[in-house]
Amino acid sequence: MPGSIVRMPGRTGPWRVESWELDAHGVAMELSQIPAALAREMAADPGEALQQPDLIGGSTILAAVELPPASPSEATRQIHAAVSSDAVGWTGAALYGEQDGNLVPAGHAQRPRSTVGRLLGALPPSPALLLERGAEIEVAIPADLPLGSVAAEALAAGANRALIGDEVVQFVEAVRLDAGHWRLRGLLRGRGGTERAAGKGHDAGSLFVLLDDTLVPIDLSRMAPASDMTLAAIGLLDDEPVMAKLANVQGSVRPLSPVHLRRRSLADGGCAFSWTRRISGAWDWPDMPAAQVGNTAQQYQIGIGPAAAPVSGWLVETAQVELPAPMLAQLRGQYAGQTLWLREVGGAAPSDPVQLMIL
Repeated sequence: MPGSIVRMPGRTGPWRVESWELDAHGVAMELSQIPAALAREMAADPGEALQQPDLIGGSTILAAVELPPASPSEATRQIHAAVSSDAVGWTGAALYGEQDGNLVPAGHAQRPRSTVGRLLGALPPSPALLLERGAEIEVAIPADLPLGSVAAEALAAGANRALIGDEVVQFVEAVRLDAGHWRLRGLLRGRGGTERAAGKGHDAGSLFVLLDDTLVPIDLSRMAPASDMTLAAIGLLDDEPVMAKLANVQGSVRPLSPVHLRRRSLADGGCAFSWTRRISGAWDWPDMPAAQVGNTAQQYQIGIGPAAAPVSGWLVETAQVELPAPMLAQLRGQYAGQTLWLREVGGAAPSDPVQLMIL
């Protein structure tokens, strides 16, 4: 048969049968000579067995986060699940959203695991204005999940983003102190419109989630996400569903609070306020923007008293409001000592309030 090794009368060395043909005179074979040394002495490579390690699975760790929009054009809620485990052998989990007491399928999480941890110490309040090079925090995360350091300039491109409580924080340097114990130094606080959370600070034990491409987008087609939305995950070794409340609720659809508040006096003794509107998702500062962002309709609420339950207020549709002297005197007479504040309204939720003055 072709491939057989034969010898020929009157010829030396082994020959390989390449093909053969039967004819009237017998069998005609096409042969090729094989170097005798190779045929006799070349040993075959037995190869190497690639054995897979028998990894031990573990229970699921779950965090539910709502991210700031990546661009001004995003109008839907950006709800993601950060799913992880302390065990290297964890193989994934089915994801669900809680709707009217029932678990609705919302996707599936697979490896690689997300980086989910907790603060080991308190993070103090911050004005969230500049890069705080000396600020640092210590975080506990699963021992084999790494963090990396970057140049400070890389923060402008979105590097090293993490959600701490309801605040988006970026960090420059990550130093591993021990297994599962990290120190993060050089913090840029209040990112993505979360400066209000930065102003409150965070207690030890607060949630830490690295915002990277391991996060799983939640399928919202079968549910109506509520303000107190809860996600659930069920892995192979989970006896019961792992539940997690949503962090940074409405952070993807809530307008940003106005900035650059200015006050000027009117001729009659009253005062006027003006401010600058911010557009959620317009995080870059291009040198020459191609088009002005934020030409959508705007509306602002001027309120008096607690923002959750104002005692009075009205709406304006421009980024300014005037309080003539008679109106200002009337407000001070009715609501002396109360806070006069401002916030943008419209869309799914109002922005955080900004104080104008104390009446």
